[in-house]
Amino acid sequence: MDLSSLVSVFVPTHIIMADTNPYLENKMIETAILSSHDKLGFGGAKYYIYPDVKFATSHPELQKIYLKNLNDMRNKPGFENINIEIVEDCETSMRKNWIHFINKIDTPYSFFLEHDWEFVKEIPTEKIIQAFEKNQKIGYIKLNHFKITNQYYPNPKLWDWIFEPETDMELEVPLMRLSFFSGWPHFTRTSKCREFYIPELVKHCPDDVSRGLSHLEKDMKKSELYYMDKDRECKEYHKWPLSILNGCPTCEKSIRNMHDQWGCFMLGEFGKESVMRHTGEWCRKK
Repeated sequence: MDLSSLVSVFVPTHIIMADTNPYLENKMIETAILSSHDKLGFGGAKYYIYPDVKFATSHPELQKIYLKNLNDMRNKPGFENINIEIVEDCETSMRKNWIHFINKIDTPYSFFLEHDWEFVKEIPTEKIIQAFEKNQKIGYIKLNHFKITNQYYPNPKLWDWIFEPETDMELEVPLMRLSFFSGWPHFTRTSKCREFYIPELVKHCPDDVSRGLSHLEKDMKKSELYYMDKDRECKEYHKWPLSILNGCPTCEKSIRNMHDQWGCFMLGEFGKESVMRHTGEWCRKK
């Protein structure tokens, strides 16, 4: 399977701790690209690096150094056969850059890869693409960051109100049904993004009420919540998180309807170990 004509990779990045201790030679993004190219077998698939243009205004000299380091990275050992474009006409947030990327690419699928992940297990990318191609219901497949052990993944605080094995489709890879779009590494169907995800995002969470520079998933969740609530006949208060397990058939019906419309899944099954690790915990905002 020639992935170069099937998948494009979105890599948003930015200067970390620009105001205090600028992290300009970003080793995390090198690890993210090298490990994904290896473990997902991306071959000639193109990586589009999006350095947030906000820093060109707020920290122009630092941004010049950061861009030079990104360009120099492409000449380092291990990058010889990786197809990378550093996008020049970037926007000022992950959300805007993701929309720019989706409208720019000409592949039917994309992979979302923030700059602070490392892949530690082989991932069957070709079988994932086959799952998309055989099942139009699938719009989004994320990878698992934690071991899949129970009906909440990894705990109720992450809001996935449906989390159960997919049993209705013919698949060569196991999938779990999910409620919500997440910014963890994931595959999406490009047409679903253009025709549904982005229009619904803009409709229910306009850019002027966006939560911030990097909160694409939180903005998307507002739109998903609208779909859950708009058909929910039960207006009673239920202890959060709402779930197909809370015993309310009306809530369960609405949650399942939302899942059917959004088509979100996760690769894996109960007992599946994590396939990746987050390398950016050290610099997360507290």
